[in-house]
Amino acid sequence: MLWLAVGGSARADASAHVVCVDPHDRELVARIEGQTRDLALGLSWVDEPIASDAQASDLEQVAERHAADLVVAVQPRAAGGLTVYVYDRAQQQLRVREAPRPLGVERLATSTLAETAALIVRGELTAVLSARAASVSGADSTAPAAPNTAEANSQRDGALPPIAADPAQPPNAGEDASRSERGLSLAAGIRAGLAGTPAPLVGPWLGARLTLLPFEVGLTASTALPSEFGRQGVRISVRRHALAAEALGLLALPADLELGVGVDIGLVLYARQTRLAADSSLMQAPDASAWSALFGPFSELRWRFAHSIGVALRLGVDVNPQPTRFVYRQAGAQTELAKLAVLEVWGAATLFVDIWK
Repeated sequence: MLWLAVGGSARADASAHVVCVDPHDRELVARIEGQTRDLALGLSWVDEPIASDAQASDLEQVAERHAADLVVAVQPRAAGGLTVYVYDRAQQQLRVREAPRPLGVERLATSTLAETAALIVRGELTAVLSARAASVSGADSTAPAAPNTAEANSQRDGALPPIAADPAQPPNAGEDASRSERGLSLAAGIRAGLAGTPAPLVGPWLGARLTLLPFEVGLTASTALPSEFGRQGVRISVRRHALAAEALGLLALPADLELGVGVDIGLVLYARQTRLAADSSLMQAPDASAWSALFGPFSELRWRFAHSIGVALRLGVDVNPQPTRFVYRQAGAQTELAKLAVLEVWGAATLFVDIWK
């Protein structure tokens, strides 16, 4: 349960005394402190147990214990998201706001939810303090109207109403909450593919991706160490080079895991070198390369073990519509040494870093 108690003075010319019950959530605390830093509030944090479903009487008791004029509680909802309660002791009014949980990757959704709750806290406190200041100065008609207790309680399970405009709040403050759903990541790792050669083609893999939840787009590049095969004095060395674009959808899983499923499309080039034994009667062919389009589905399972660093396992199948054949001719006969696969099954293990979000 996350709770925040805020106390303040009824005098418009004095800073409000704010008593905050520690929610034991560093990100939520930081977001609330950041959104209220420029208000006339003095923050202090305490531990305060309160019932799971806050009522006006519960928050009145908190106000009495801490000599507070305002009490704010931030409470998780059973269905997900947060509920923000703001109790005005002087008016005996309880204001209730809902912050629904955003859809998307768990880490980004949690960050967005904390920022949304902090914006609600700021908006409600600003409205209450403005109304109190206007009342003291005799300008009641210009103060924002506060919903009565019955109206506030009716919003408990409803949609999130708009936050009142705040001249002191930057115009793009609301947009900052959604920016955490965007990001740029770089990745590097090892790729292995069963391309039809006697041994798997293994080599480095690099990638860059742009996140626009719940989707991602990216570019990948890979190469492979030479794979050699042959017979009867003929040795062929093959290397694989590929460049591809990819698009995938993301699904959040428990325990900081993410699952992505998508497709890639690009070009693959196979570089060939031929070597003959010293006593061979064959004519050596010059080195050459063959290219083909590639496309196919893949999936990726990610685990973030730190805030911006994680590991991923990839598994996919690439279609090679123009597979290369390796043959040699002798005395009018043609012998096939190998043929690349039409379907290349591949896997990769990577380390990724979020460099912007």
